[in-house]
Amino acid sequence: MGISAQSIIFLLIFGFSAMGGETLPTQTTGTYELLLDQYIDKCNAKIEMKNSSLENICRAAAIAMLKGTFANTYKQELVSGMIEEEISPKPYKLQVYLNDRFYSLIREKKSAL
Repeated sequence: MGISAQSIIFLLIFGFSAMGGETLPTQTTGTYELLLDQYIDKCNAKIEMKNSSLENICRAAAIAMLKGTFANTYKQELVSGMIEEEISPKPYKLQVYLNDRFYSLIREKKSAL
């Protein structure tokens, strides 16, 4: 049983939205938001180490606090950017993207001083 010419024309005119094509961005957005929430939770967990006697661990806790605040503050912008740049919704790709955006912001602020 083949596909009729009318069916093909309908799909070409209206796209594949009737077959669920419009749910992909919503699913992707939800996936990015979930991964971003997990990233923020990990940053918040690292903040607990701020009272360590080791200076490098205290510094890592402070950076984690800044990264978590950054991710939480710019959540929607980050999700939109990941969709726009077609970042694969995988935790390690998200972490690379967030680190790049975070340190880009730090460099911009530092150069403005």
